Amino acid sequence: PVSIGIEKSFFNSQFFLRAGMMTDLTEKKIFGGEANTLYGLGAGFSMKRFVVDVAIGIDNSGSIKNVAISGFFIIK
Repeated sequence: PVSIGIEKSFFNSQFFLRAGMMTDLTEKKIFGGEANTLYGLGAGFSMKRFVVDVAIGIDNSGSIKNVAISGFFIIK
């Protein structure tokens, strides 16, 4: 498998958006409708030491394959 993504932060790194994709190079097709590709979208925000993140994974047919919600507290 190979994956690539990009993330952009806003408001002094308090809010961030990300997008990416993952595919398998051993498959016959790595792009297009017949490929085994997963697209990911995510967003998150940070309030001082507390971070919340939400992400979804979508396949080629547009079906949601996974959803993730996380939150954590940063201890310094």
